[in-house]
Amino acid sequence: MGFEPILMEEKLNYKQSAPNRVEGIEVKEKDDHFPVHADWAYFKDQGYPEDILSSAISLDQSSAENGPINVWPSSHLKYLEHERVDIGLQGKPGLIDFNGGEDELAPPGSVMIFHALLIHNSRANATPRPRRLMIYSHYPSRMNMGSDVRNGPTRVQVRKCEERYRDMVAGGEYSQTSFLDGEQA
Repeated sequence: MGFEPILMEEKLNYKQSAPNRVEGIEVKEKDDHFPVHADWAYFKDQGYPEDILSSAISLDQSSAENGPINVWPSSHLKYLEHERVDIGLQGKPGLIDFNGGEDELAPPGSVMIFHALLIHNSRANATPRPRRLMIYSHYPSRMNMGSDVRNGPTRVQVRKCEERYRDMVAGGEYSQTSFLDGEQA
C-alpha cells in the first residue's frame, strides 16, 4: 500500500442453511450465493480508493460443497464495470466468464489477502455445516477517511437481532447443536 493500512470494514461472512425456523429470529428464504463482483464496485461510491486490501481468514474447512471464495486470477489488474442484480452488484455480462475462476479450498486458519479489484464470488453452501470467513478490509492512511465508516451504521441496525440471539442462547432457548440437529432447544 505504501501507507499505514486503516481498518475500514470487518465482517463475518457466514454461510449455513437454516433447516428449521427459530422462533424470534427472522431468516430470509434465499440461497446464500454471491454474484461475480469486485469489492471496489461497492466501495467506490463512498469515495474509497481502488488500492484497498482485504484479508479473509477461514474459520472452517473450505470445500467445494460449502461455498468457498471463487477467484479470477489477475482480474485485479483492471476494473470491470458492474450492474445491479437482485442480490447486489455483478460484473457486466460479456466482460468476464461467469463460469470461470478458481475455488480457494483451504483448512481453517488459512488467510487469503486480495485486492479490492479482484473479481470473485461464492456459491451457496450445500452442506448443513457453517462456512465462516472473517474479512478485514483496509484502505491506505493517505485517504484520511476515519475508521469504521462502512460498518458503524449497520451495527446500530442489527444490534437488536444480535441481542435477541445472545439472550436466547443465555436463556437456554437456543443452541447451535440443536439447530444443526434439526431441533430447536
